[in-house]
Amino acid sequence: MGDLYADLCGALKLERVTRRKAMGMTIAVIGIAVLASENGVSAHSPSVLGDAITMTGSIGFAMYVVLGNGVAGRYDPLTMTAFSHYAGALMVLPVAIYRP
Repeated sequence: MGDLYADLCGALKLERVTRRKAMGMTIAVIGIAVLASENGVSAHSPSVLGDAITMTGSIGFAMYVVLGNGVAGRYDPLTMTAFSHYAGALMVLPVAIYRP
């Protein structure tokens, strides 16, 4: 079991995945599972939505770091920040427009 960041880095050959990194992430994931199951796991738990939002943010940041490594050297920080904000706005736009 590994970390998304380590998996992406390994797949894209940006960073070497070591046994120590994999073990550290495995321990972290087990710790999260233990803490999440402290009061029982239920799909109707009030924290499920918050957990899903947090996980989505973590996955997004991991992808940004890994995929941004390849282009960060070619662009200045202002351009990288602007691109990140525009891309994020486009991803959130359908949710922002939709009103139930």
